[in-house]
Amino acid sequence: MGKLMKLLKSQAVRQGIKQAQKHIVPLVKKELKKRKGLK
Repeated sequence: MGKLMKLLKSQAVRQGIKQAQKHIVPLVKKELKKRKGLK
């Protein structure tokens, strides 16, 4: 049971990272565009 919970948690963490990346990447691109505009 403990191993199963660890496995589920690790999968949830990976999914969370994937979701975070989807949200972070557009924000980073926006920031880069702003910085290029300032230069």
